[in-house]
Amino acid sequence: GKFSLTGYFGLHKIGWCATDGGFLYKTTNGGFNWSVSIPLTTANMHSVVTFSEDIAVACGDSGKIIRTTNGGTSWATVVSGAVGGALRSLSFADADNGICVGDSATVLYTTNKGETWYLDTSGLRSLTTKNLYDVSAKIDLLLSYTAIGENGIILKSEDEGSTWTKLSSGVKTRLNGISSPAIGVSIVVGTRGTILRTEDGGALPVELSSFTYSLNGNDVTLYWSTSSETDNSGFSIERRT
Repeated sequence: GKFSLTGYFGLHKIGWCATDGGFLYKTTNGGFNWSVSIPLTTANMHSVVTFSEDIAVACGDSGKIIRTTNGGTSWATVVSGAVGGALRSLSFADADNGICVGDSATVLYTTNKGETWYLDTSGLRSLTTKNLYDVSAKIDLLLSYTAIGENGIILKSEDEGSTWTKLSSGVKTRLNGISSPAIGVSIVVGTRGTILRTEDGGALPVELSSFTYSLNGNDVTLYWSTSSETDNSGFSIERRT
């Protein structure tokens, strides 16, 4: 099956692993031994995040998010049917603020350790309806999110999810995983050996929306328009014969 591993290791050496069939495995000794915690679902679980010895949140198929507050002795369903397919990834910027992404560009947010969730209404689906496979949450100046998925899609919000921007990945492969170890730095991996890295938050100085030309004898006229420009002082045209 597929596995997602997370940990609250530190001095407590506690970690969780989510997998198919609704199974969640827990270690209390840094991974030397594991015990199974079976939640009240048979849905495949795709991601799990833990905050302490007692609190953990997991998401999976059938749009489910489940949560435990007693170290996995029991689980409660906090979201069900958020999407017809799967919720595939969880990420928290701090102990309270988190995001969950999944099929059909589904995005949910929480501000209370996953106790309650609300559906994104910012119009992210106007940018894509592709499945999202992973997401990174962090705090720069504001709470920011970067989500990745099918056909090389990368989406970023720098204002706590209020607005989203589509970034150019330069690839059409499925992107499966993202890690953001420092401000502005992200590493993305995908199928067919795809590995992407950015050190400027994925920003492009110029994004072209159109580029055409016309011929008049020996004269060539170029026409272009941009959808965004950052610190751009102008354009240089080069000619090769």
